[in-house]
Amino acid sequence: MIVRITKPVNIKGEDVWIFSHELEKEFNDPQILNLNNVILNGDLNFEKKTNNNLLLSYNCKSFKTSLQQKIKQIINFQFCLKLRRYFIITDDWSNAYFHWLTDCLPRLVLLQEKGKAQFLILPANLKDKSYIAESLDFLGINNFTFLKKDNWYYFKSLTFPVHLAPTGNYHDETMRKLRSKVTQNLQAEPALKVCISRSKASRRKIANENEVLTLLSGMGFKTVFCEDLSFLEQVKLFSKVKYLVSNHGAGLSNMLFMPQGASVLELRKSDDDHSNCYFSLASSLNLRYFYLKCSPSNEGEDSHTANIIVDVEQFSKEITEMINDCK
Repeated sequence: MIVRITKPVNIKGEDVWIFSHELEKEFNDPQILNLNNVILNGDLNFEKKTNNNLLLSYNCKSFKTSLQQKIKQIINFQFCLKLRRYFIITDDWSNAYFHWLTDCLPRLVLLQEKGKAQFLILPANLKDKSYIAESLDFLGINNFTFLKKDNWYYFKSLTFPVHLAPTGNYHDETMRKLRSKVTQNLQAEPALKVCISRSKASRRKIANENEVLTLLSGMGFKTVFCEDLSFLEQVKLFSKVKYLVSNHGAGLSNMLFMPQGASVLELRKSDDDHSNCYFSLASSLNLRYFYLKCSPSNEGEDSHTANIIVDVEQFSKEITEMINDCK
């Protein structure tokens, strides 16, 4: 399967190198594995490494336990044997909001379409993430349980959908189906202008955010803090957003709920040609993607942690272009 990604609306000739390697990708067609006699711990790590490359791409950890430990936990094995067919959709990164929305939920949609979504098991480390249960409820999944961290579990039969695409890439049709499923009862006409603030985050902040927010406020933008909103509140809010601005971060995952044709402007570190997951997501969802390169506060700092400084004058021009382009 070949996926072609739409270039940024405001791409500059000198910036082609940032996006050129992302414009065409080839992925395998979606695959669903049916595994037998599987032992996992409470974080859903396989007891032994497997030679199956598809599973290795899912989880490369190897866990071994003694016979005495297995006997000690046998009650948990019996619990799993009593129930019907199980499936998993998570991996080592699933406790992050972005990965849950873009790696896990698309695999759930695939299983639903194939009629294989029966009883979902989730790792212990997701239990305190409120958006997990809320999003499953949106998708009509009631049969799920969280495992216990220190226990081992035996599954006679386990269904495992392989990642539909490498992380940061997407199976377009499935992503659009996911958006439709989550927002199907939200019919409001998109009109909001929203800026996501990362001032409460520990990294990747805007060093001169006050200047940026003052400019945006004057242009009718509302500032939101995604960590203060429930999953339901985020869905309702972003389903009404026509223009979204944010620096690189998990809040941008909420573009999943924005309607086709809406616009996103991402503030990104000037020398970063790697963090293109939101550029690709915008294309997958038929959103109009804009960007602005920003200098790091500390030269040489990694893109995953660096704070950025926004050129407010250039930013104003890009925002104006984004709004005028969509009128």
